[in-house]
Amino acid sequence: MVLHPSVYSMLTKDITDQGEPKFRAEIDMLSKLRHSHLVSLIGYCHENNEKILVYEYMSNGTLYHQLHKADTPLTWLTRLNIAIGAARGLAYLHTSRVIHRDVKSSNILLDENWTAMISDFGLSKIGPDNQPISCVNASVKGTFGYLDLEYLYTRKLIRKFDVYSYGIVLFELLSGRLAVDERNEEDECSLVRWAQRCVRERKLDQIVDSNIKGTIAAKCLKRFAQIADRCVHNDPKERPSMTEVVASLQALSVLQEKSNIELSTTMSFSWIVPKYLVYAINPNVGMNKLFLVYMHCCLFMIIHMFNFFSQFYKIYLSCSPS
Repeated sequence: MVLHPSVYSMLTKDITDQGEPKFRAEIDMLSKLRHSHLVSLIGYCHENNEKILVYEYMSNGTLYHQLHKADTPLTWLTRLNIAIGAARGLAYLHTSRVIHRDVKSSNILLDENWTAMISDFGLSKIGPDNQPISCVNASVKGTFGYLDLEYLYTRKLIRKFDVYSYGIVLFELLSGRLAVDERNEEDECSLVRWAQRCVRERKLDQIVDSNIKGTIAAKCLKRFAQIADRCVHNDPKERPSMTEVVASLQALSVLQEKSNIELSTTMSFSWIVPKYLVYAINPNVGMNKLFLVYMHCCLFMIIHMFNFFSQFYKIYLSCSPS
């Protein structure tokens, strides 16, 4: 059978007890849930030993691939927008009483516009209505490196365990590192432990991916690292809700956009202002030429001020929740 790239295949010759429930669980979950940051289920096939889910085509693949295997690195602003999109998807799941249980970079798909889509709901659980914190008794499932140790100890599943896994994805976005990388030294093998230590020691520059160094506003970097650190707090009660994370990241996006605009404006003026000053102190330059350069500066300033407020207004509009 030849499959289009949009087909997410779950082919198996021997259907185990785990394979069948996982397959059915994902169909049931995606049939009930609809959101702009959740992958859309187009259809499925279940015939003989073949089980296939057909998703909407995601041309940019997984976040894992883009961070760790792609030739062209993601820009900081793209990473930040991906983080916001994934957070919105998880926030929707949690308000729908759904716990994902397997949040990781390989389960975040990216469409042609780099919009993040949460995928793979085979391990997801729906919490009962009478338990507002979505506490569910469940066998331990998930991916090593993203799994909260508290979950392993208590086997009580709560939404804050998704928040923990998402926090590791945030550090993954910032650092470009794998969640677990045995090639690193023992104290840097675990991304979350190493990143927490860097935050605690205020060595944030050490966390930043070399591909995006110098592109993150200082305040934005500090707050992003703080959000990620809160998400992976040892005490689940101290972790923010995904709704809070969305609001915090949206504020960071505004901050970063504003910083980018200010930097662009400063760099644009850097060549014309010195030129005006040179003319102004040169006694051999006629008044007509000096006046023209002066008017040029004024016009340049008006245009950039207009662009600045236009961009700021666009940022304000883009921050409305999906």
